[in-house]
Amino acid sequence: MVQFPLAPKVIQANWKGGTVMRRIVLLAIACVLLIGLSLSGCDSTPTGDPVVTFPDPNLEAAIRETLNKPSESIYASELADLASLSAADRGIENLSGLQYCTNLTWLDLGFNQIGDVSPLANLTNLTYLVLEFNLKIGEISPLANLTSLEALDLDSNQVVDWWWGPTRL
Repeated sequence: MVQFPLAPKVIQANWKGGTVMRRIVLLAIACVLLIGLSLSGCDSTPTGDPVVTFPDPNLEAAIRETLNKPSESIYASELADLASLSAADRGIENLSGLQYCTNLTWLDLGFNQIGDVSPLANLTNLTYLVLEFNLKIGEISPLANLTSLEALDLDSNQVVDWWWGPTRL
């Protein structure tokens, strides 16, 4: 008879010829191992992939709709996968968090309340950018790195840093 010092007497007694008992014990051990392995993979933050927070709840709502992610954490890798975002007329004031959308090519932020466009500064894949009717955008120098832009709409803003001088578009 095989002796297991920590096993209950029932298992020890039936182990010798008990094929059924042996299978039950092995199945129980396998279940415990599988549950342990699956729980260890449920880390809330994947290694090297930060959770992104959005100070502007309206921008966050637009991102969540686009990602079809109503409540879970939003990771930088998910934002990097976005190619387009339509967030027009949402009352957005703060663009913080969009800097993680590094593969955006199309972005519509028209008819919001945006003043600072600096979070867009390194979105170098953008080809289409709409910022019309924000009325608060005055400085666009952060957009200087967006060399892939084919279309830029700044209509009805307070842009003052065009090379030819102050103007209202």
